[in-house]
Amino acid sequence: MTNWKFWAGQLLCYSLFIGFIGYFSNSPAYQRFPDNQAMIKLSLRHAGQLIGECHIRSETELAQLPPNMRIAKVCPRERSSLMLDLLINGEIVYSEEHTPRGLHKDGLSSIYFRLPVDAGNIDFKVRMKDHPSQNDYPYQLQKKLQLAPAQVLVIDFDSKAGEFIIL
Repeated sequence: MTNWKFWAGQLLCYSLFIGFIGYFSNSPAYQRFPDNQAMIKLSLRHAGQLIGECHIRSETELAQLPPNMRIAKVCPRERSSLMLDLLINGEIVYSEEHTPRGLHKDGLSSIYFRLPVDAGNIDFKVRMKDHPSQNDYPYQLQKKLQLAPAQVLVIDFDSKAGEFIIL
């Protein structure tokens, strides 16, 4: 008699578990974006320009240093912050200054920003400067695009080419 109850209990537990998994695998409908919405993602990594000039040590300075540290040309490690702006239809939606990573601020600056926008025609402009002495933004991209609902527009920066790219 107990053998029959054991198998019935297991069947009931497995049935409840399978029903639970089956229900939640389809039932709450997941909608990635609201209707008529698109997404703009700004995702880039870039190293700002070096702050300061290289210095050439004199013979007296080199003589005062231990032999293993006698390097004639010394360059700074610290990099400048990035100034990044994103404008959509002439309105600034993102404007930030990003400091470089690293103990000595000598690494890359990383940026990740997401913005849901209405689908349709947009005019966007992204601009960046990588040194505080620059008056204007040397890196710019301006485009007019038509975004479809649920479309994801990713903006990246190619440091070798020195230009923004759209993925």
